[in-house]
Amino acid sequence: MSLEKKIQLRPGEEIYLIIRRAGITFAWRYLLGFGLLFATSFYLFWLLNQGVLGVVAMSLGFLLGFYIIFHAWFFWKNNMLVVTNDRVVDINRLGFFEELISNAVFNDIKDIYLHRRGIFANIFRYATLVIESKSQRALLELPAVSDPEKVLALILDKNDEFESRRGLLDKRAVYKRFLQIIPDLSEEELCEVLDLVDLRLANISSLTAEVPIEVEEEE
Repeated sequence: MSLEKKIQLRPGEEIYLIIRRAGITFAWRYLLGFGLLFATSFYLFWLLNQGVLGVVAMSLGFLLGFYIIFHAWFFWKNNMLVVTNDRVVDINRLGFFEELISNAVFNDIKDIYLHRRGIFANIFRYATLVIESKSQRALLELPAVSDPEKVLALILDKNDEFESRRGLLDKRAVYKRFLQIIPDLSEEELCEVLDLVDLRLANISSLTAEVPIEVEEEE
């Protein structure tokens, strides 16, 4: 299933950023997996000479090594935060056949912060990214995010863009609603609106009036 279908993108919604865990946090798993593969390969001929038990041990070594490598890659690939122009989606893969997807719309976000803890987190400069919602229905969290300050700044910028776009849409909605109720306004209300319009037009005219240019006379 594609990522767009998984998070069910809405009309006009676009994916802006995909955030995954720092690959360095999976390094020990890859080392263990490749170590098992190397050890099994190194003793391959000796194991084959041990008969059935040797073949079983060789098969287990290869299978376990590949499994550890695949497990590390699979959970790195499928655990992420997806930032769109409207919301942040948390895809949390709990197991090979278990997945939890939650999201927080930008106008429902209460706080976004970083939590860095431990020696390795400070050495390799990764941190846990936490997003709290105002409704307390969602707590989005992704551990070990690399370059977390930059990621945080990008999400905040997208949040500001959402608020600006939302304010513009609200203004247009109010304007359209105003046009719809004009036929229902009384004469007194229309006169009040007309006075406000005249005042606004007068202010605009005063701001756009040309400033006279003084021309110095030649001596």
